[in-house]
Amino acid sequence: MKLEYQIIELARGDRWNCNFCPFKKNDISIATHEIVSRKTGGYNDIARICIECKKDFDNDSLPYCNDCGRVMRNRITVSVI
Repeated sequence: MKLEYQIIELARGDRWNCNFCPFKKNDISIATHEIVSRKTGGYNDIARICIECKKDFDNDSLPYCNDCGRVMRNRITVSVI
């Protein structure tokens, strides 16, 4: 079952960190939207997302969990040597 997502713009002045940015030390992105995942019978998860990660979400390039279908947070960047 795929979850349905609703994206809501945050109010000006709200200061939240993005939950979907790649996890890097000292590199914090400010969230501009709130993303709510819904399933039958209520909501499943509420998170904050920055403009760059929202673009990735809109392009369907964020990774999803194979078990629950939820968008995965704190993407890990892979370095190729």
